[in-house]
Amino acid sequence: MVGYRLFMRASRRPLPLWRVLKQLGAVNARQSLWILPDSLMISGDLKEKSDDIETCGGRSMLIASMFLEERPEQRVVALFPPGEERA
Repeated sequence: MVGYRLFMRASRRPLPLWRVLKQLGAVNARQSLWILPDSLMISGDLKEKSDDIETCGGRSMLIASMFLEERPEQRVVALFPPGEERA
């Protein structure tokens, strides 16, 4: 998962982060909470984007998580397009 917060006044440049995360294969679960396929969590691209957020004055968290129940996991898997790599 990626959680982030950008501070508009602190940003040195615009950062279309949501667009970048979608291109990387992430799905938006909540306002600034994105869920990514397992393979992307170890990707250098994700770490680079997290560093970009911090450089622009925002805050970023990369979190590895696991589901404790099947129902919430099914809801998250359903967010990914059919045929896409799942979380």
